[in-house]
Amino acid sequence: MRTERDSMGEMQVPDEAYYGVQSCRSLNNFDVAGEVLPLEIIYGMVRLKWACALANRRLAIKKELEESLRLKTEAQARYEELERKIAAFDDVVREMVDDVQKQCKVESERAERRARETAESIVATAERTIAEETEKARHDLRRETVDLAVTMAGEALRGAVSAADQQRLADGYLERIAEDAGA
Repeated sequence: MRTERDSMGEMQVPDEAYYGVQSCRSLNNFDVAGEVLPLEIIYGMVRLKWACALANRRLAIKKELEESLRLKTEAQARYEELERKIAAFDDVVREMVDDVQKQCKVESERAERRARETAESIVATAERTIAEETEKARHDLRRETVDLAVTMAGEALRGAVSAADQQRLADGYLERIAEDAGA
């Protein structure tokens, strides 16, 4: 025997019994031993239990179907939202590619313009340098020509002027200096 307790107190229940203290009290207080329920009542109770079980199962299946439908609707809505985002993403990517291509074109044009400006500057500098070098070469050539002419004239004069001519030129030069100094 085992001891079990409920709101009315403790009571001994047989160890082999599958029931508890309240069922044990019922057996002690209501002696129904030996009486058998009519088969119709048992059949009716089984039918009632079966109908309740089917109704409960039907309600559970209905709830599961409603939940499945709700989840399907949510999944469909999420799928459509993701499809819209993907379509929008494709548009965004296209816009980004177009923007990058435009920026590349602008940068390419800018680089091309800078290259042209640099080339023009190099050409202008080269032309200026050529003009300056040409002018310098002309000046050097004139100076060398004048030096050569003076040298050649000096040699020609030395060869053509006699010692008497040189004396006469020197005397004339000295007289002019003396006149300029006396004046």
